[in-house]
Amino acid sequence: MSTINERIRMVRKHFNMSQAEFAAKIYIHKGFLSALELGDKRVTERVCKLISVTFGISEEWLQNGTGEMIADENPDYEIQEIVDLYKQLSPYFKRYFRRQLRDIMEYERLNKQ
Repeated sequence: MSTINERIRMVRKHFNMSQAEFAAKIYIHKGFLSALELGDKRVTERVCKLISVTFGISEEWLQNGTGEMIADENPDYEIQEIVDLYKQLSPYFKRYFRRQLRDIMEYERLNKQ
């Protein structure tokens, strides 16, 4: 059975992030994250909540190691992921993405009737 500290490291590795990148996403210092992963610092409820909301991780899994790592649904994470990906697109593909999304919405609207 893994510790919460090991599970935090697993989450970071799952997203292929450096300690600096991961720490910045959850608003803590890289050194503090390093200490958390090594078990030198206690994991607070605030850190658990930030990881859960930011990355769509099940709090139950993070705290106790039970269930699945990825939460079934986390709309905040999904929206943030879409926004982050959208920001990386060129202007051409941003327009393309918006057209496609409008088409999908129209298709869904027509199929609900």
